[in-house]
Amino acid sequence: MENNLSDELNSGQAEVQDLGTGSFSVGSALIFYGLMGGLALVASVLLGVFDAAWFDYQQMDLILGISGASLYIIFSQLYFKFSASARALKKEMIRLLGRLTPVQILMLTLGSAIGEELLFRGWLQSHFGLVLTSIAFGACHGGFMGRFLPWSIASTGAGLMFGGMMDVTGSLWGPIMAHGVVNGVGLTLMRLEHE
Repeated sequence: MENNLSDELNSGQAEVQDLGTGSFSVGSALIFYGLMGGLALVASVLLGVFDAAWFDYQQMDLILGISGASLYIIFSQLYFKFSASARALKKEMIRLLGRLTPVQILMLTLGSAIGEELLFRGWLQSHFGLVLTSIAFGACHGGFMGRFLPWSIASTGAGLMFGGMMDVTGSLWGPIMAHGVVNGVGLTLMRLEHE
């Protein structure tokens, strides 16, 4: 039986499909990242720390972003190779995310890179500095607890790297690019390993 989508939409009976797989919702994550970025922009303006230079692109942003992401990816792959706890965490993340489509990977990559960098490197780093913001970034990625400890530690390191880029250039583009490449490559590798 063939359904006519416009008839379903008009009658209000169309079923909304979740964008996620496994126990994870891509749609919910995108809403979360959008709210995160919006909150960061509004708060930074209201608190007087917003700087238009955050959005000035320089060639150094591309160089730092790609170089930093490449180093992070190499070290994370070595970590997975030599650490049983890191491999167990990766397996758990693959189970939680399910098999993401390339479009879902792209949406998550852009959403997380832009939303998180606006919040952590834009607003929070302006208030609390590089180290505290990086620790908060790590805490938000696993909470430094149990099986998520490797992710928290690695995320703190990534936060230091992203924040260092921000300190060097004054721009969010380097951290956004690095964060996007790290997440995009990581999610793609997890997709390929999904059983």
